[in-house]
Amino acid sequence: MKLLLVAPEVCSPWTEGRRNLVRDLVEDAPSDYDIRLLTTTHDDGATLPDGAMRASTVRFPAAGLVSLARNLAGELGSMQPDIVIHFPYGTFRGIRGIANRVIVRSIARRCERRGIPCVTALYSLDAAPGGWGFFDDVPGRVVAGAGGVWNGKTVEYGLSTRGWPEVGTRDLASRSLLYLAGMWQPNQKRFDHIINLRGLGVLLQAGREIEAAGATLTVAAPIFDSPEWVQRLHDHPANTWSSDALHVKGRVDDIPGVLLDHSLLVFSYQDDIPVFRPTSVMEAMALGTVPLLSDLPFLRASFGEAAAPAWFKHNDPSALAAAVTDAFGDLDALHKRSRAAQAYAKERWSIAATLAGLVEAAR
Repeated sequence: MKLLLVAPEVCSPWTEGRRNLVRDLVEDAPSDYDIRLLTTTHDDGATLPDGAMRASTVRFPAAGLVSLARNLAGELGSMQPDIVIHFPYGTFRGIRGIANRVIVRSIARRCERRGIPCVTALYSLDAAPGGWGFFDDVPGRVVAGAGGVWNGKTVEYGLSTRGWPEVGTRDLASRSLLYLAGMWQPNQKRFDHIINLRGLGVLLQAGREIEAAGATLTVAAPIFDSPEWVQRLHDHPANTWSSDALHVKGRVDDIPGVLLDHSLLVFSYQDDIPVFRPTSVMEAMALGTVPLLSDLPFLRASFGEAAAPAWFKHNDPSALAAAVTDAFGDLDALHKRSRAAQAYAKERWSIAATLAGLVEAAR
């Protein structure tokens, strides 16, 4: 079966869940699928997945969206795919969101005119754009990853663990916390996004209490490749960690390694979002690193069935500190959560299952 995936900005750095999902689909699909990817890049030095076709190098996201639509007709004619799967950006706000709305419809209609089934696959969705009815006139099928409050068709998005180590019983006695974020642009907007929306600020405020319990924290995000932003993190008014207990990393290329080196992954998101299942939490569970999650509806919808996560009330540093203390206070229970996380991930999340779900939706 020939599948054409269409997705903007699927290139290095691999710091975004949507990028990683599309890359996994291209590179780890079962052999009976012939998959190609039409994408854009942000610069000439960016690396692409195997099998990707570069539409163009673009400076602005909106230009990349236009480039995808412009190049789609040629690929439909040359490849003649059985199905097209479009992975748009998850934002429908501002100028970028307006362009996204136009391109979602444009790509679906171009496929419709050629009689090729098209699926618009939402990895995330930051807001219901004018209500869910926005998608009613998009030809084909619009699907989202399972989890969140999406009221349409869902597909279980998986991840590839090809080349990852087999993990048995973990050593969880190190009392080490890990915070991961994918922001790589070194600017104030992205830094504030990590601190506020992605909840690093709450974790910084809880530092004094958590450190008193003997724990350390590693913060890893590509933005911290810059020493300037590392210093801003240490100097942030919310930070109550000592410099000895707070370790900062930039881009992490060895995701399995860094997850295996820590006992808990803290995902302290601070705002509910209609559709989003964070890849970092899935990766942690696949390796038996127990996730500690803020108690938001979209996270409950994504991971509430699993026995693995620990939870805390969002925007409450004391609740976060208490959840960490409780987790490290009963290592037998923590080991049970670790094993439950691995079992749940192995059963639920695979690239083969994702492809099967997307093909079923198209049909």
